[in-house]
Amino acid sequence: MMNCPRHGVSLTAGELLGRNFDRCPECAGLWIPGTSVDAVLGSGELLKLRSLCSVRRSQLACPHEGELLGEGKIGPVTVDLCLQCNGLWLDHGELEQLLQRKPLTPHQSTVPEGSVGDRTSSGGDADLILYALLGL
Repeated sequence: MMNCPRHGVSLTAGELLGRNFDRCPECAGLWIPGTSVDAVLGSGELLKLRSLCSVRRSQLACPHEGELLGEGKIGPVTVDLCLQCNGLWLDHGELEQLLQRKPLTPHQSTVPEGSVGDRTSSGGDADLILYALLGL
C-alpha cells in the first residue's frame, strides 16, 4: 500500500486508458507509475522529465521507494519524479496543465493534428484523460 507524499494517507488505485495510477483521496494528487508516464504524457516525455528533475530534490518522498523525489518545472507546473522507479507525482490540476502544453522540446509528431492521439489541440487523449479523471 502506498501513501500520499503530501498527506500520508493511503492512495486509491485506479485505471486510466488501460494504465494504472493512484490518487490521494484528500488532495486529489496523482501518482503515475514510471511504466505509464510516456503512455499518459507522450512518447519520450519520461526521458525529458528525468533530465529536468535530476538537479533539484523535492521535499516529497516517493510513495513506492521512499526516497526524495527529483523536482523540475515545466512552465507553471512543478513536477516531482522518482529517479529510481520513474514514478511521477502530480498535484491536483497539474496533469490537466501538462496535457494542454506543447511537448517539452519540439519534435515531429506522427499523429495528424486534431486526431485522437493529438495532445496539442482540443480533443484527443487529453480530453479522454480529463473525462476519465473527472468521472464523466
